[in-house]
Formats: sequence, C-alpha cells, structure tokens
Amino acid sequence: MFALDRKLLLQAALDLALISDEYEVLHFDEVPILFTGVNRYQSRIIGSSVEEDVDARVERFFHVIVPVDTYSLFMHRKISYRNIILNAGRVFVIDRAFDQSRCDVYLVGVDRIPDDYLPSEESYCPETRFEGSFVFGASLKGKLADLHQADPSDLRLLETSFPGMVSDAIGSFGNKLVSARPMILPYAAGSFRLQFAVQPVGQLGFFGGSYPEFTLRYVDFCMNRFHDEIRALGSDSADESPYFRLLLDAYQQILNMGRVSKPGTPERAADKAELLKAVKRSVDRLAELADVIGKNFTRIELSNVFDGTETLISTLDRVEAQRLSYAADLYDQVINKAEEESVARAYEIVVYNLNTETRRGKAHALVGDSLQRVGITVGGTDPLEETRFTASLDKSLRISVMARGKRVAGKLKSLRIEYEK
Repeated sequence: MFALDRKLLLQAALDLALISDEYEVLHFDEVPILFTGVNRYQSRIIGSSVEEDVDARVERFFHVIVPVDTYSLFMHRKISYRNIILNAGRVFVIDRAFDQSRCDVYLVGVDRIPDDYLPSEESYCPETRFEGSFVFGASLKGKLADLHQADPSDLRLLETSFPGMVSDAIGSFGNKLVSARPMILPYAAGSFRLQFAVQPVGQLGFFGGSYPEFTLRYVDFCMNRFHDEIRALGSDSADESPYFRLLLDAYQQILNMGRVSKPGTPERAADKAELLKAVKRSVDRLAELADVIGKNFTRIELSNVFDGTETLISTLDRVEAQRLSYAADLYDQVINKAEEESVARAYEIVVYNLNTETRRGKAHALVGDSLQRVGITVGGTDPLEETRFTASLDKSLRISVMARGKRVAGKLKSLRIEYEK
C-alpha cells in the first residue's frame, strides 16, 4: 500500500465518507471491485477496492461523493471513474480491517495518490446486466420525500408511469403471447418508495427467462438510451442505434418462438414499428414526470428487485426528464412527421396539471365537439401564480388561449401557449 500521512486521518464526520444504504455492486471479480451507495445524508458515493495488505489484514478502498447529474453520466457510460476522481480533486481513502474491527478514513488530494493506483482511462461503468424480475421499486429523493411524505397527485402519476412502462414492454407482443397486469405493492422504507410488480398473464412459462431480460433491456433503453439514439431510429443502420438494435433482437427472439416461418425483412420492419410504438408510449409516460420533478421531490431512482438484491436501473431528475420530453417531441417530428401550426389561434382549454416552475402541464382542449388531453407549454417569463392558468387548474375553469397546436396523424397532441395574464 502507498503510504498516507496520518495528518490526513479524519477524526470526525466519518459518516460522510461511508456508505450506509442502497449498497450495490457494479463490478464483481471474486470480491466487489466497483460499487455504489449513499451515505447517511443521502449523498451518492461511488467506491472501489484498491488493494489488500494481507500481513496487516487491511483492505483499502476509494470513496468519492458525486452529484446526481455526474452519477447519471457515469451510469450512462458518458464519463469514466478516473475522470470523476480527477475532477473531484480529493478522495476518501478508507482502510478497513478484514474483521471490521477498525476503519480509518483519510481525505486525500488526488495529487498525493500514485498514478498506478488511479483507475484507467477506460474505467467506465460496466454494461447493464439484464437479469432480474418483474418487481420494481421507485424511490423519491429530496424535499418532501426525505421527510417520508409524498403529494397524492405525484403518487397517482408515479403509479401509472413506471408500472405502465413495464406493461408497455410486455404488451408490445400483443394478445398473441402474453399480457400484463400491474400491481402496487405495500410501500417500503426509503425517502419515499413505491414498490410495484407486473404480473404477466398468458404463455410466459413457455419462454422461461426471456421476458424479464427483455423487460429490463426495454426499461433501460427508454430511460437511458432513447434520447441518444432518437435521430437514428428511422435508419436501418445498426451502427447508428446499437442499443435499439439489441432491444429489437431480444424482442424478435421471443416473437420467433411463436412463429412458424423464419423472420424475414417484412417481419423485421413490422416488428420494429410495433416495438417503436411501445417505446414512444413509454417515453411519453416518463416525459410527463418532467412536470412534477422539482416541486415536492428532486429525483426518482428506479430499481429492479431480484433474488434479494436491488439493482439501480436509472436516476431520473428534472434534467433527464426534460431530455426525454424533448426527445419525445423530436421523435414526433422525425418519425411521426408531426405538424405544428405556423401561427397561433384560439383554443378553449381546462388545465388539470401545471408546474409553475417549468411552465409545462396538461389540459383538456376542446376540439370540435370533443375534449382531448394535450400537453401545454406556457410561454413568457412572468410568474404563473395567481393567473388564469392557475385559476383554471384550481377551479376547473375553461379559458381561451392563443396557441400553436401540434398534431400527429391529425390528432392534437400539444399546445404552445402565448402568455396572457
């Protein structure tokens, strides 16, 4: 082990450096090599095993506290562990006795660590392992959630978005093979945690473990990959959308078990269209969360529960949710050929969801003789509190607005509203 100055040994606030909850192994090779978790203050930590001193019976670890956005970049393989350490500038170095009888914590500048002990340039988060179950947990973090509280309207949205996404994955096969029935499980411990399961109904047993693997790959794509591959989804090039191609292969592997003929080009094109339809429906569900994240909680962590172990799939904060929302809009333009009106015209709406910070929400719009649910974005920068928009929300009032509508296949999908108090 490289030598450490005892002056760097911490005498207080050791719990800042140590993982107390949500421990998860990211890479295992005889022992945990790379792992993550949170400290008692709910700060995210990425840690690694550095070396062992068999004679002294001590194992050394690095722990680094990372912001939520940096952790998300790491999980998405956009930044390496080495870059995280170098950008942090200082690292907690932990020497723990094999028998857990002693734990020394040092706060060490990166310049004091020999380069041989730093992670390599290729120290990216390992690829997601798609082995799991149909049981998931969605944990809210920050603000009210840290007080173990949640707004009922937020819960109603959560209870449809994530279970709905998993149901979309299974439902993409149609009634030919299997359907899904989501179930909300008893609330579990956490900042505020919703646990749910999707119960497949049909010929699931015939296909063994294929469905859970496909479902996890599907959820990973919707939450972590969709916004990066959106422009390539209309292309047939595997190089431009590698993660969707892997998802499509897993999808067809299950479909082909129930098909007599071998898959050909027409089938693959039809399968791709059906799968994309399900993915877009799921992303639209997730994009709705952009309107509530930041108000009563700051982020959502979605995990899969399998064989007694919980594996984090993705962290969704407001930035990531807005990226999904923008990607969903771009999908409508590129794939669905959405059309937006060039000039604003009058619409009658009743607002039923509105985030006054992001200025985005949902409304019922009168189109002909029917009401349609549409997304709304209110322009301008003036505060929305105590305006006709919040009055419509609070009192279910119908208001007239000037807006540019966006339509997909002739159906009104969203309104870009000009601000008028």
